[in-house]
Amino acid sequence: MDYIEEDEGRDPDDERKAKLEAFAATLCQKRKEAIDARKLSGIEAQWQEDDDYYQGIDEANRGEIMLKPSTPEGRPFLKQPKRGHRSTVFVNITQPYVDMGSARVADMLLPTDDKPFGITPTPVPEVSDVMQSSELMPDGQATVGEAAKAFIAEATAKADKAETVIWDWLTESRWHSEMRKIIEQSARIGASCLKGPFPVKRKKRVMTQDEVGQITLAIEEVIKPASKWVDIWNIFPDPSCGDNIHNGSYIFERDFVSARQLQELKGTGFIDEEIDEALKEGPGKKNVDGSQKAFQRTQENDQFELWYYHGFATHDELMSAGCECDEGTVIPVIVTMVNDRVIKASMAVLDSGEFPYDIMVWQRRTDHWSGIGVARQVRTAQRMVNAAARNLMDNAGVSAGPQIVIRDGIISPADGEYTITPLKLWRVDENADIQDVKSAITSIEIPTLQVELERIIKMALEFAERATSMPLLLQGQQGASTDTVGGMQILQANASTVLRRIARICDDNIRAAYHALL
Repeated sequence: MDYIEEDEGRDPDDERKAKLEAFAATLCQKRKEAIDARKLSGIEAQWQEDDDYYQGIDEANRGEIMLKPSTPEGRPFLKQPKRGHRSTVFVNITQPYVDMGSARVADMLLPTDDKPFGITPTPVPEVSDVMQSSELMPDGQATVGEAAKAFIAEATAKADKAETVIWDWLTESRWHSEMRKIIEQSARIGASCLKGPFPVKRKKRVMTQDEVGQITLAIEEVIKPASKWVDIWNIFPDPSCGDNIHNGSYIFERDFVSARQLQELKGTGFIDEEIDEALKEGPGKKNVDGSQKAFQRTQENDQFELWYYHGFATHDELMSAGCECDEGTVIPVIVTMVNDRVIKASMAVLDSGEFPYDIMVWQRRTDHWSGIGVARQVRTAQRMVNAAARNLMDNAGVSAGPQIVIRDGIISPADGEYTITPLKLWRVDENADIQDVKSAITSIEIPTLQVELERIIKMALEFAERATSMPLLLQGQQGASTDTVGGMQILQANASTVLRRIARICDDNIRAAYHALL
């Protein structure tokens, strides 16, 4: 009985805050599991390697890259590498292959000034079979065939209107631009993400005319669906999702905001007191996941990590975050967090609870939701080209001049400098027992291996074509193709088969942009 009295005397705000903290702790644990699982899978290391190769960076020349200014003057500088005698040239074949592949797929998926999709009414066999029937309807006004044709015409008109509305939504959200980002990142590191639909506010201009003919222009704010590209580095799915993120129970998205942007969230449906506490703490709580880019962004720009959780929560957890909802065992939700604090919780945009994320992969990877990109496909060929090119440069350096061999105590330079220069005077020691000065000094020529090393580079380029299924023909170069028109057409069709398959994979995986139709 005493326990009941103590419970009744508890402050409701303290109880709600305790539940909110427990809710935040549960989400933090799930987030840690997702971060650790993605890192331990090794996919982050591969993404970083592929991105480095696209930029022409490897371990040999990493110290030669330009660094951002760290002084008030803002002068750029080169990090001083360790001096060596070996070439570090990076003959970049990865970037042109990635750019060419992404451009070709984008050209297939994103036709200029045209819709990349179409909506048609679902065929109804019962209606199609009676279109030629002359039997009268029960009302006696029309035949069954005429009624069937009218039904199909109405369905077609509605499908055309739905297609126009969806195309209008996609155009407003700059869907073409976002899709190009997705295709480019997918070609580079193997995977990219499209988020949508999510609600956005857009301004709408409405013109009205009253009875006396006066025209009034009004600007209204309307809620419309949108889609956008999300950097794959900021996506953390449920570790148990396998090769499809939608098979998991939850997914996290990371974003970055400044203190000002976080302050502006107050009064817009967020938990203001939690935002105030996060601002007092500052952007010190980082969840480093192995992405050096993300770590530098939060460290140098002093930004807050903003996390979006899409998954399920209980009724009590949502109530603690101020979200009014019907009672239920588990409810699909969207939760926003910063500094391990829940600052907003709301019902999921889609009633089904389906995540508003879709992953495009360039080449499917077994038992993993990410994929393999062009940079990974051409990696072996890129290493062969680099090795051969660096050996070629090293060989050119040592074969550019002869190696000089001198017997000590026999000859010496008149100026005391053991260097080879034109018209240099040398002295022969008077006690030297030699008949010919050539026996005291000689030169050795290092052979040039240019032809042999060039053959290795050419072979590596052929390997790159086979690994990516993108011959020189797709790069605008004829290569060893046939000169006949028919042969060129056959070769062109066969060469683009793999790219058409990638375009179909994109159509299968990227569905979020069309969910607004539901």
